[in-house]
Amino acid sequence: MPQRKRAKAAKASTRPSRRKTAKASTRPRAKTPVAARPPADPRFVADVIIRGEAASVTSGGTLPPGATHVITGGAADTATIKRARFKTF
Repeated sequence: MPQRKRAKAAKASTRPSRRKTAKASTRPRAKTPVAARPPADPRFVADVIIRGEAASVTSGGTLPPGATHVITGGAADTATIKRARFKTF
């Protein structure tokens, strides 16, 4: 049995190391294009507004308590919303 361990140790020492070289780690990565987000479902937007989870920013620049989304533009039928925070109970 000790002979097997020696043979494995000898084999392991002849293998090339798998460490990354400094040359490989300094190469710039290719940037992948970011896909544009599709518009939100109008039903979802309408439901969020009806539930009172979406509100416009107040004059002080804050959201009212309970609001999780900011209405960024549009009328009630064509409003766009953006997530501002998570709901806290």
